Amino acid sequence: MNTQRKISGISISGLILLAIGISLLLDNLNLIYFDLGEFLHDWWPAILILVGLNEIIKTNHSGGGFLVGLGAILWLKVNDIIDGPLLIALIFILIGIILIIRPRKFLWHATLDTSQAKTNDSDAIDLHAVFSDLSENIISHKFSGGRIETVFGKMVVDLRSAQIQPGRCHLNIETIFGRTVLIVPKGICVETVGAPIFGRIDNQTEIISSAESLIVLEIKAEVVFGSLEIRH
Repeated sequence: MNTQRKISGISISGLILLAIGISLLLDNLNLIYFDLGEFLHDWWPAILILVGLNEIIKTNHSGGGFLVGLGAILWLKVNDIIDGPLLIALIFILIGIILIIRPRKFLWHATLDTSQAKTNDSDAIDLHAVFSDLSENIISHKFSGGRIETVFGKMVVDLRSAQIQPGRCHLNIETIFGRTVLIVPKGICVETVGAPIFGRIDNQTEIISSAESLIVLEIKAEVVFGSLEIRH
């Protein structure tokens, strides 16, 4: 089933490239008029639509639907069918519809599943979950921090198997319309910096001061319409 979905997604892009190539060939043969620059200027939002269709094929209906809707709205703007204020209004409406249809997908009520977690031995992580769900089990022997980005999706990062370096370890976490769950080992000091915007930062770890622990995990968090959950 997964192979069929990937082939279907690739086929969509392949058909578009084939059509563009044939159009260029016919233009060179003076059979039709086709301006690639003009075509890309008018139809670049179709790239978002194609990516969205590919996500829908892979069963990520909410993320794919958002991209398809955003691509359609931007196409209307590029072709001067709608103006700037209407563009902003339609984007807000689209986001609202997605959140109403799948609130459990993007907010903090979604269930936590780490059964499909991938192992990651990077000392400095750089993880991105954009319109997708990812779960990473960090097994680094010299973990020093890094960056986690979640946009319209869910990211679960488990640090319990990582050997965190003594001193201050810096971790930047950005969550926009999504849910990020960070699982940390016991016995370390966890400090969070940042204020959520229409969301929440929930630190459920035991309270340990920096003077009581050799390891201080400093988390710089940016949360917009989503949640960051830190737990043991």
